Amino acid sequence: MSQSLVAPRERRRAARAFREWPVEIKNGSGKLWRGTSVDVSTTGMRVRVDKSLELRGFMFISFDPGDMLGPFWTNFSLVREVAPGAEYGIRFLDLPPKNVDR
Repeated sequence: MSQSLVAPRERRRAARAFREWPVEIKNGSGKLWRGTSVDVSTTGMRVRVDKSLELRGFMFISFDPGDMLGPFWTNFSLVREVAPGAEYGIRFLDLPPKNVDR
């Protein structure tokens, strides 16, 4: 008897590109984390950080997509913790269209 192979359903809303950009993450009280992006899309990013995130209030991320316009800040929500205390999947919130294009 043969089994049919079914591909797993893709949950991501947009294709991701592997990019290693420096990132800074800040919470509403101003605490700062530094890290590196792993991959990025128009809707989110996976990041590795220097220490566990403290999720309090609004969270913001800054990165420079390398287009000569410089870095920008945007707020985000945590989607999942990929590697405990070190790697996170995030979803951008209210990313302005000009930054989506970047």
